[in-house]
Amino acid sequence: MEVEAAMCLKIHLPWAMPEDMRRIGESLLDEDDPCRLIGEQLFATLNEEEFGDLYLSEGKPGMSPVKLAFVSVFQFMEKLADRQAAQAVRMGLDWKYALHLPLDYKGFDFWQPWWMRIGNGVRKSSRRVGKKNMGNDL
Repeated sequence: MEVEAAMCLKIHLPWAMPEDMRRIGESLLDEDDPCRLIGEQLFATLNEEEFGDLYLSEGKPGMSPVKLAFVSVFQFMEKLADRQAAQAVRMGLDWKYALHLPLDYKGFDFWQPWWMRIGNGVRKSSRRVGKKNMGNDL
């Protein structure tokens, strides 16, 4: 029987928008583009500590629950498979802008969002994003 690797959360301070990404995003994305609005207004309002209970206290460091929650939302909005969403994080300037990622961000293994959803991590964190920022009961 195969055993899944335990994932833990290494808390990071909120990420500042990389300056090169800020310049490019402000130049290429319309002011009302959802990714621009998320990157400028919503992303920085979330804190990883709020999602600590979704992770084990020890294990391999997992991807940021804040970023995973937004990737999951973007994936749903664009109706993408996990592999396609991972590609969009690696190649999409709009997604990188929203997630405060540097231009040269290489992405993540496509199975990680899938693994987190199976463990309810992204589902719970996506609900927290909605409740905190939109006032909705999801």
